Amino acid sequence: MTDEAPSPKKGGRPAKYPGEGKRPTVTFRCRNALQDKLQASAKDSERSLSEEIERRLEQSFDARETVETITRELAVSSVDRVFESLYRDAGGGENFFTGIQFARTLAHTQQEADGIFAGEDEWFRNSHKLRYVKEEAAKQIPFLIDMLVKRLDPDAPKALSSLWELGAVFREPQSQPPSLGKENPGSISDDD
Repeated sequence: MTDEAPSPKKGGRPAKYPGEGKRPTVTFRCRNALQDKLQASAKDSERSLSEEIERRLEQSFDARETVETITRELAVSSVDRVFESLYRDAGGGENFFTGIQFARTLAHTQQEADGIFAGEDEWFRNSHKLRYVKEEAAKQIPFLIDMLVKRLDPDAPKALSSLWELGAVFREPQSQPPSLGKENPGSISDDD
């Protein structure tokens, strides 16, 4: 036999939600009309008034999370639609990315102009800077078009001279261009 005394049985009804322990009590005031709606809804759903209030409060938090999720998904979807529209307006993704590359080149050229003509007005308000930006940006256009052609057609003629000549902005200077193949009359090969 054990020396343990039998535990006294608890009185009252069993807990509705076993394992949760005693739940805290929250008291609040509301208008009569809201109380009537809550009581009617509790009766229709066969819940106590307390359970109905708790369910509705939980739903309000779930709804906020749902709205935030939907908002994020709409934002991503909107960005996708904007890019699809930009791609379409630009004539396709390759044109779009070429446009971005030109914008980067233009920004780089503007920074160069600011460095060369330091202490003067912004590049578009200063005739020297503006001329410099126009001339340098214009030099890059054939290079960008050649890059686009190479992306669209990898088998395009290798004699895209501006690809080497104007690409100096994006790479370290070298003594001579690499061999581009027989199509390029200026290329260096063993046949020379």
